[in-house]
Amino acid sequence: MKRTIPLAITFLCGVVLLAAHFSPYTHRWGEAAMIWFDILASIAFLLGGGNLLKVHLKKVVTQQAGWAYSLITVVAFVVTLWVGLVKWGVPPAAHLEHYGESFAHLPLEEFPFTYSVPGQLPEKTGRVLLPASVRAQLRQADGQVVFRGWLLPNQKSDLLAYHPTLAWRCVVEQLAQAAQPPEPFRGKLAYYPEPQALAFRGSMTAQQRAELEALSPSAAWRSAIVALYEAGQRQTEVVVPSAPERLTPEEARKISPALDYDPAGRTLRIRGPMSLAEREALERQFPLARPKKVADPGGTSSDQPRGLPEPYCQALWKALQERGPLNAPQAEAFQTHWDRRWTVEQLLEAIRLAGLGEPTEKTACQMLAELQQGASDIQPIGPRRPDQTLRPEQEAAIRAWAASPRLYREDLLDRLAQASGGQTPAFLQTAVHNFFQQVPTEAEAKKTLCVALLRAGPLTEAQREFLLADYRAQWAWRTAVGELFRQAHRVKFPWSGQYNAGGSAFWWIYEYMFKPLTATMFALLAFYVASAAFRAFRAKNLEAALLLGTAFIVLLGRTAAGTLVTGWLPDWLGWLRVEELTVLIMTVFNTAGTRAIMIGIALGTAATSLKIILGMDRSYLGSDK
Repeated sequence: MKRTIPLAITFLCGVVLLAAHFSPYTHRWGEAAMIWFDILASIAFLLGGGNLLKVHLKKVVTQQAGWAYSLITVVAFVVTLWVGLVKWGVPPAAHLEHYGESFAHLPLEEFPFTYSVPGQLPEKTGRVLLPASVRAQLRQADGQVVFRGWLLPNQKSDLLAYHPTLAWRCVVEQLAQAAQPPEPFRGKLAYYPEPQALAFRGSMTAQQRAELEALSPSAAWRSAIVALYEAGQRQTEVVVPSAPERLTPEEARKISPALDYDPAGRTLRIRGPMSLAEREALERQFPLARPKKVADPGGTSSDQPRGLPEPYCQALWKALQERGPLNAPQAEAFQTHWDRRWTVEQLLEAIRLAGLGEPTEKTACQMLAELQQGASDIQPIGPRRPDQTLRPEQEAAIRAWAASPRLYREDLLDRLAQASGGQTPAFLQTAVHNFFQQVPTEAEAKKTLCVALLRAGPLTEAQREFLLADYRAQWAWRTAVGELFRQAHRVKFPWSGQYNAGGSAFWWIYEYMFKPLTATMFALLAFYVASAAFRAFRAKNLEAALLLGTAFIVLLGRTAAGTLVTGWLPDWLGWLRVEELTVLIMTVFNTAGTRAIMIGIALGTAATSLKIILGMDRSYLGSDK
């Protein structure tokens, strides 16, 4: 019986997995079988770990031969298991951390606000339940769909996907519009039902605290508001090595009222948590790379770029020449780098495309109303929005900004606001933001130029310092901003990251202990393989001679010696070079042999699986019959 039951389980699982692979109707059976397989595999891992400890601890206690190696094995196993299970040093998952928000515990049953819209929860056949993200908050009462809390975007998406009818989608749209925080706090206040937390973005002021406390007399609600207010008053500061020339205390407060910069003490501080937008705005305080202009071909000597009449390009080239010599390939690399810079015409084209009106999308309620009015052909796409064009004064503002000695995105938006009568149109803001997301800073452009010039020839120390000094300052500033961001944040889900994330203890053990040991083992194995190959590759017949010659060519082609031996061959005999022959052998002959082996493995696997399923092979039960 103890062998019949495992045989029956193996047979059933094999049939289910085969059926699930070939038939879509049994796909769920295969998923269920794989879940049970994972459970049994987990138990097997536990049993295997316990057996490892039992065997090696017994050797250590009795001090049998090799007990020291057993002790090392046990210690390594326990340490690796520990740091992997407790996730020691693992950073939290970025998509779960809600950067820029403070959390305060508020049970769902204590949340004081409920919202209802006329409607009916759809009746689903089978055992399909409401989406898990809203299951605890949504209910039906007296012909109303009642929701406790504020509907999040992901919850709205889950509800829309729950039932495809227009009536239900209209109910969800109405509910999403109603179940929102008060108008002054939209975008700042949220409620997350899974951790049961009330969240506030940024630093809460005393006036905002009073307004929020007045919304409900609930003690739990007031306690959560107080906790959010206190979390938003916590001060965090860092000392920066040097600040961008644009940054002033006034400019910092423009980014966020919670930010403050002290030039005398070189201290950057923030009140409450820092959001990703605030961090990006602080890191953006360096001038953008200057645009290129359409230049006439210039430069008559081979060591001069072609487009030097352009003033900034000419000044940059002259500054490099004053600090050391440059050769003709470096001049070509300089010109290539300059030709890849952005132009004002590209920016104007991006703005023009952003202003094109796009078709609107009808809501489910609009389509439902058309259906009730007797419309037969309902289209989900509405009329196009009108095109928005760039006015002459706005284009002039862009060209004037591009001619400035220092280019900052905020200055461009200010100029556009003045040219637009006080407020920059939304399509202009979007186009400018998207375009300059791809444009590097001038410091980054100089660093890229430095790398290109070094690939084409040597640079003096003065030239490298000239090209990299601004980037060093930018890197130091962004490092300080990142440190302020890290210190201002309070981790909300400490165990949410992957156990093998970079910088964790498990990652350190793998990178600096396991991989070197593996490399050492394979390095020792290489001598054994070479010795075995020397004994095996004796050209006693034609097959052995072919094997020996092929192995010699592949081994030689993987080293620098192969390039030196046949590198003198002309181009028309290039296919005889050792490195080319190596590629030919590995991509043609080796690939063909590998495919034949894989076909044989597949046939052998299928045959062995059928023998196990039919009970003809019981070796996995410990029997050789």
